[in-house]
Amino acid sequence: SITGTGSVITDNNTAAALDITVDQIDAGTQVVIELHARVSNANLADAPDAGEVIANTAAYTYAFTDGGTQLPALSTGNVDVTVVEPLLTMTKAVTDTVGNPVTTAVAGDVLRYTLQLTAAGNPENSDAFDVSIIDDLGLGFAYQSGTASIDAAALADPINVTSGDGVTTAQQLRWSLADGHDIDINEGTVVTITYDVLVLDGVVAGQSLGNSAVAQWTSLDDIDDVNANTNGLERD
Repeated sequence: SITGTGSVITDNNTAAALDITVDQIDAGTQVVIELHARVSNANLADAPDAGEVIANTAAYTYAFTDGGTQLPALSTGNVDVTVVEPLLTMTKAVTDTVGNPVTTAVAGDVLRYTLQLTAAGNPENSDAFDVSIIDDLGLGFAYQSGTASIDAAALADPINVTSGDGVTTAQQLRWSLADGHDIDINEGTVVTITYDVLVLDGVVAGQSLGNSAVAQWTSLDDIDDVNANTNGLERD
């Protein structure tokens, strides 16, 4: 926005540069130019990353008379802004329902999976918002309704994206803001999600029971924007 009493202001901005002409600034008055800019989060090679410093400077020139010769341009000093972004890491562990480590299972066993998401707390990091988790269960596994928790508190059941039964179609579980799961993680903290799965009767000896998860997050809270909603990705 540009404000100034009695001044004729012309906006000559282009996509490549900001260019503003102020016809006259009377003695003892001022013109205020206020610029609103958004840090790009697009997946582009020149998009800023965490810790990167964005410098901003302005140059101006003027004349003593209307239509007179412009004086050499003068520049302001740099005003620097450091980009901060969230960064999550995720680990997964499997135990029985009382916490004993598990490496093998038989039909009828109930296994408990634990996802631990850690938000980095370095100076260039920030809070992670609207965390979504997609967890692909292998054939032979079925999610147990009502068993999900987050930091020992109840967490609503995930969406079964594939509508799989674990027998003929594998289940894909999803927790996301769009599905009513609002998961935010403060920088420098850890969030733990647990849930149980049943080993189905159809499994056979030697069958490998797989489970893989992907987490995504954003640096802006409750933003439904393709440029603001895909800046983080972690697999386990």
